[in-house]
Amino acid sequence: MTLIAGYLYQNAAHLIADSAETRQDFTPTKQYHKFSSFGELSHTSDDLTCVEAAQKIYNIDNKFLLTFSGKVLEGRGVVEDLTIHHRTHEIRTLLIQYFTNAHLENQYILALCENNRSYLFFYYSKTELGFIEGDTAVMMGGTNAKNIYLSIQANIQHAQERSYTREDTLIQIIATLQFQSLHHQTIQLGVGGYYNGAIISNNGITWAKDTYFFLYSRLHFDKGYKKEIFRYNRDNCTILVEQGGIRIFCADFNTNTFEEFQAKWMENIKFKTRNRSAQYYVLYGFDSQNLVIINNSPHRANRVIPSSKGIEINDEIRSWTNTTYRLHEQGFFVKNNFED
Repeated sequence: MTLIAGYLYQNAAHLIADSAETRQDFTPTKQYHKFSSFGELSHTSDDLTCVEAAQKIYNIDNKFLLTFSGKVLEGRGVVEDLTIHHRTHEIRTLLIQYFTNAHLENQYILALCENNRSYLFFYYSKTELGFIEGDTAVMMGGTNAKNIYLSIQANIQHAQERSYTREDTLIQIIATLQFQSLHHQTIQLGVGGYYNGAIISNNGITWAKDTYFFLYSRLHFDKGYKKEIFRYNRDNCTILVEQGGIRIFCADFNTNTFEEFQAKWMENIKFKTRNRSAQYYVLYGFDSQNLVIINNSPHRANRVIPSSKGIEINDEIRSWTNTTYRLHEQGFFVKNNFED
């Protein structure tokens, strides 16, 4: 299974999906990674293997977004059908007709924007489908692992109270889901890997901003295990930097050969690993249940803490300063990025 979600916020529709894929009778190859890009051990039980897969959010001709939970072959077939048919049909009418008549087992969530109005469309079964609109709304599908869906609503409420932008809110939700998946080891339930997100509004489709993740031990900061992760969300690429070297997890649909991939990504990798520059930084103390999400412009930070109700979000602008300066001393950050 997988985790998919859609929500409405600030007159835009958003989709989120993880990257875990469950495969039956899976035979590892040289390209197979035993660990996901966020360090989760790929889970195997009863001849089912959960591995990190390709992108699960699809941009259909810049007209609407689609994500699904279930069989990959069926889902990609739906993507191909809608890519063809939407060119000759009104989209809202097409979606109702197509999903009512098709024989589908998957769950689907779509996001679209027409005539200055944003919508979500969901399909759970032939009797559970339709459009959702309004100022705010949340739709969920797939595996509700450890109730981590609750964090989506909590983050949206927090964002509304502080008038956060769409981009800030999307990164906050993605980072929180990432954090909870790692904390609860939901890869065992078929949910995990990296999370990605996209937005559709009157201005078109945009992907979640590129984000720098830093995983570290708070209890043994100086000598403990550290991991840097660069997420290029639009290109669906994750670059992992750790003591053992650099690894790349990528499903870049815009490069066809290794030479094209190398030409596009190698300079990016060298630059990012040298400068650690990004719009958003996410610090995760994996042994202390501590997550800090930093927006570099405007200068702001939030701390996310697990609680009996799901999560608590605190605005602690200076709570992360000591950590970032310690990271700077070890060569992880450019100091000017974090001066108050």
